Amino acid sequence: MQAVQDYSGELHRFLRRRVADAQDLGDLVQEVYLRLLRVQNLESVRNPLAYIYGIAGHVASEFNMRQRQGRLVFDSTVVEAVADNPGQAGFDEGGAFFERQVGDALAQLAPSRLAVLLLERREGLSHAQIAARLGLSVHTVKKYSVEALAHVRASLER
Repeated sequence: MQAVQDYSGELHRFLRRRVADAQDLGDLVQEVYLRLLRVQNLESVRNPLAYIYGIAGHVASEFNMRQRQGRLVFDSTVVEAVADNPGQAGFDEGGAFFERQVGDALAQLAPSRLAVLLLERREGLSHAQIAARLGLSVHTVKKYSVEALAHVRASLER
């Protein structure tokens, strides 16, 4: 997995901007690596950095959501268990249910679209900056952004 070594610095910076405590960074990076190891056909990934950003975005979101809920447990086996049995996950408040719906919608996005959406909405980058970072055209970034937002909105309306 050469991509992991090639983009290690970017991954650390990406996650560092998303967690309050730098002590959690090592655990989050490790979680991203574990999820990358589970990918069946990693060689078919066209844009490894976008794919890594997509996974890292999910990892950071899940971690921050658990911290807000007061649960500091962050283990890939727990994440997999909830993903395998979503009907068994109970939510006390409507807000947690909404967060889960948004998380599910984001999880369904292609890694390239997720990376564009995260860089645009969380990082506040322009389409030109995202295009330069991900090696895409500005037109493609705009297209991916519109597609990602439309998917999330449609998922929430169901």
